[in-house]
Amino acid sequence: MKKKAPDGDPSVPVLLKPRCLAAVILCAFFLLAGTTAYLFKNHYDSARRQTLKEDRAAAELLALILAEHIQIIVKTMESYAGRPLLVQAVTAKSRERAMGHLANLKKIYPGIESLVISDREGVLWATHPERPEVLGKKFAHREWYQGVSRKWNPYVTGVIRRVVGEKDLGVQIAVPICDRDGQPLAILLNTLRTEELAKLIRRLSLDPGAAISVTDREGQLIYSSRYDYVRDINTYPFFGVAAAPRAPPDRTLIANDKNGGGRLYISYAPIPGLDWTVFLDRDGAAFLRAQQNHLLQMGAISTLIFFIVVLFLVYLRIDFLNRQTRQQLQMERELQASEVRFRELFDNMPSGAAVYRALNDGEDFILLDLNKAGMSITDTYKDFSGRPVTEVFPGVRRMGVFEVLQRVWKTGIPEFFPTAVYTDERLNFWAENSVYKLPAGELVAIFTDVTDRVQMENRLRETTMMLEETIASSPLAIIVVDQESIVRIWNPAAERMFGWKAGEIIGRPLPIVPPEREEEFAAIQAAINQRQTVFIDRTHRRRKDGTHIEVSLSVSR
Repeated sequence: MKKKAPDGDPSVPVLLKPRCLAAVILCAFFLLAGTTAYLFKNHYDSARRQTLKEDRAAAELLALILAEHIQIIVKTMESYAGRPLLVQAVTAKSRERAMGHLANLKKIYPGIESLVISDREGVLWATHPERPEVLGKKFAHREWYQGVSRKWNPYVTGVIRRVVGEKDLGVQIAVPICDRDGQPLAILLNTLRTEELAKLIRRLSLDPGAAISVTDREGQLIYSSRYDYVRDINTYPFFGVAAAPRAPPDRTLIANDKNGGGRLYISYAPIPGLDWTVFLDRDGAAFLRAQQNHLLQMGAISTLIFFIVVLFLVYLRIDFLNRQTRQQLQMERELQASEVRFRELFDNMPSGAAVYRALNDGEDFILLDLNKAGMSITDTYKDFSGRPVTEVFPGVRRMGVFEVLQRVWKTGIPEFFPTAVYTDERLNFWAENSVYKLPAGELVAIFTDVTDRVQMENRLRETTMMLEETIASSPLAIIVVDQESIVRIWNPAAERMFGWKAGEIIGRPLPIVPPEREEEFAAIQAAINQRQTVFIDRTHRRRKDGTHIEVSLSVSR
């Protein structure tokens, strides 16, 4: 018989069957992968929110630093613009004296690139360092003049291209010079190179993939660590979104880099008092790379958990199969021991036992096994296994056992077949048969050789018949009673002697003892109980008609 595959073995738990185990492992993989992706996304979103929050704080801090830096320059220029000696020099339009004051101011604040004094109409009449080519020129059309002359308050321009020197980019700071009555006399102008501001901004440490841009009120770049700004005046690409009326309230933008750099996360903060804006943008890909280590850690942990689950499930299956194998081995050992016990019982039982298998739907039966008692009873010791029962025992149909085998095989109900004679060319014996069906389908017939018993019964029957004939034909009255004096045998001679027919007296108390002989009868019974033989030569007994007759008795047990 072939062993079933593990999938078909009902004793194997469902989860430990190969297909189900593979499905569980696959589900565990997808579950862990999904959980890892979900946790990483949550971590990524949380880290991104925290980073953008820190970016906004950094942008606000840089905005405050730049505002304070410009404010210091403005306050320094205002302080100098209010000095009486400078006011006197401006009132007198003494160029030499004014230039001395400008030189002192530049010494106090080395970051100042150049200083210029113009009159109320914007005509330059003093510069430091000296720039003869611009003296006497009118710059009333420039932003610095228009801004400061609007309300005669300090004014900081947007980014401009310098017309002197290296002609690079810068911003201009204009402060009015007023007399004692507060009336404007002139304008003190400072041109601050953007490179000076860049030195200040570069002190701020940035993560890889992050960049800072500073724009003026028109969105033109004053500084940028991502876009070109040094030689040409360029506009920050996302200034319009930040300056729009519907700008995000959290001052964070998400946009695609127009230079093909991918997605950018942009945090911005306005610079107080300047209408400038600080932008801190972060490359999305770089931000993702920054979380790569965390992703690798989560992936490694998930992979480890997955392998632990797989190993645990495989261990459970192997352990179960090992236990099942041990149980099977134990069952096989027990089965072998049981088979040995069965074989010992089978071979040593006093009755014959034969095992059959049905052939052709019960048309015949194959003799599979025969125990020692069966071999002895049937005088069959070899060449019987695997042969039809009708060949091994040709007289089985005549005996009637064959029909019993067929019925039991079809119904499964055990049957007892009473004593019957089996005869064939070599065997002649009497036997009783009990037939029943095994769960596997085989039939078992237990038969007992009762030949001796049948022969004894026959001899006893013959003896009994001969005794009955002797009693019936005896000329002497023969009466048999039991211990309670109930008549059991009453022969014809007794009928003739006492007048009662056998049918009238058998089964009833003995009626022939007259009252005066009861003591005698009791003495006879006592002697008989002691297995003595009593002979009475003369005594009296009563007949049916009441008369007494004289008889001689011989009584024994």
